[in-house]
Amino acid sequence: MALDSAIELVSQRSTSTSANNSYIFTGKRSEIDQYLQAVDIIQHSIASGSAHDHNTAKSAIQIAMPVLVNEMHNLLNINNNKSTHNPDSTTYSSTMSDTGSNSYIDDYEYRSTFSVTVINDIQSILKRMNAAGYMEDCKKAYVSNRKRCIDDSYQKLDVQKLSSNDARTMEWHTLELVIKVWMKSAKICFRKILPYEKHLCEIIFGDDMDDDCFIEMSSGCAIELLEIATSLSCVRIASDRLFRILELYKTFTDLLPEMNKMFNAQSSESFRTKAGQMVPKLAGVACMIVEKFEKDLFSADLSQHAPVDKIHSLCRYVMDYVYKLGQNKQTLMELSLSKPPLTPSVEMNFTVVEPQLQSKLPFHVIT
Repeated sequence: MALDSAIELVSQRSTSTSANNSYIFTGKRSEIDQYLQAVDIIQHSIASGSAHDHNTAKSAIQIAMPVLVNEMHNLLNINNNKSTHNPDSTTYSSTMSDTGSNSYIDDYEYRSTFSVTVINDIQSILKRMNAAGYMEDCKKAYVSNRKRCIDDSYQKLDVQKLSSNDARTMEWHTLELVIKVWMKSAKICFRKILPYEKHLCEIIFGDDMDDDCFIEMSSGCAIELLEIATSLSCVRIASDRLFRILELYKTFTDLLPEMNKMFNAQSSESFRTKAGQMVPKLAGVACMIVEKFEKDLFSADLSQHAPVDKIHSLCRYVMDYVYKLGQNKQTLMELSLSKPPLTPSVEMNFTVVEPQLQSKLPFHVIT
């Protein structure tokens, strides 16, 4: 294709797409390749200085760039609309099973994914725009679109925003649902949605990948999840809340390495710091609940005797609690538990042998 023909083709396609509200990349493959070839010829003539009319060639490129930006927007929007209007799209909320299994993560399908063809088309657009010095325009278009996809997918998870005051005053059965949804949604976000988006960003932009692009796209839901976890660490201390808090602690500690790996840029240092601070916060809450359980136990009213051939209700409660402590042994061993507050009467009635272990959990259980 001659340079004059390339300039004419670019000008004609710009006029026709504007007039008919049509798009090149939704047409025939041959027409797409022909347009990209025309842009390449013009760019090469400018770079090599072979264009007999440099200003005309440069004007043609300036005409082509807005067209390519619109084409990229359209490719992204077509993909988004397919995922948004998919009738099989699933909302993951408090209705998710509470079995402790992570099968729901495997079953979750992030519907805003790209086909190989779309990725290749976006890369071909980006290559021409980068050569013409329009990379920032390309990144801006990509980031704004993918951020909307991430936010839409996050909204479907039905994560409830929560303040510290909400966590302190909310009824436990309601707060427990918030925790359950948070744990499952956090796993989906940090193990499904955001890893895919970061990988996609790396594929499309390659060596031109800018960490700030991914951070701008994903920080909204990531920061909100972290803020909710921070609020949950302000939960009112009560014995019956221990095991759900331990589950929250375990979930967060499991996700923390993935958070740090995903947000490893210098500009994400604040996020990593706050996320790292959550582990000791949640551990501290769990420790306080264990201590609360012990204090309640030592101050319990034992004046009422159990009926003949019956187990005392307090004994039954403690046995059940200790059994659950055993089920959470590995998590509890990670906590920095202090010695239980023994009273003189307890010290006389129990022989306590303090284990030579870093964790004080066995000491608590023996007591």
